[in-house]
Amino acid sequence: MTSAAKDRVPADDGRAAWLAVFDIGVSAQLVLLRRKARRQLAELSATIAQLEELQEAVRVHRQRLAQPSTRA
Repeated sequence: MTSAAKDRVPADDGRAAWLAVFDIGVSAQLVLLRRKARRQLAELSATIAQLEELQEAVRVHRQRLAQPSTRA
C-alpha cells in the first residue's frame, strides 16, 4: 500500500464501533418515538370523535330549545 493510500484509510480508534452502537441506539429511540406518536395519535383521534359527538348533541339540543313549546 502506498503512503497516499494509507493516508486515506482512517485509523480505527474505536470510532466505528462507537458509531455502530450509536446507530443502534438512535434506531431504538426512533422505534420508541414512533410507538409513542401512534399511541398519542390514537388518543387524539378518540378525543376528536368524542368532541364531534358532543358538538352534535349540542346542536340537537339547541334545535329543541329553539322550537316553540307545544305544552299548554
